[in-house]
Amino acid sequence: MAIQIIVEKESRLAIYGNTGTIVDGVDSNNITFAEAEAEWGLPDDGWAKEWCEAITFADDYNFPADFNCGGSWTITGTEGNYSFAQV
Repeated sequence: MAIQIIVEKESRLAIYGNTGTIVDGVDSNNITFAEAEAEWGLPDDGWAKEWCEAITFADDYNFPADFNCGGSWTITGTEGNYSFAQV
């Protein structure tokens, strides 16, 4: 199953990551995970497409050793050529 990283469009901060399938949230203006469960603590409505997007990575993608989705890393670039930076 693919790894999905939710990033803020403007800042490129990685704010959430998990395996799963990205689908519309409460409506077509939001995204969320099809597999989401209450324990995940996701926003009830999902994330607004206006300010965020999902980047899909293969489940065996080699992320930087200390990478996390707590808002302290950015992801820039395009599919197959991503760059990661700590902020």
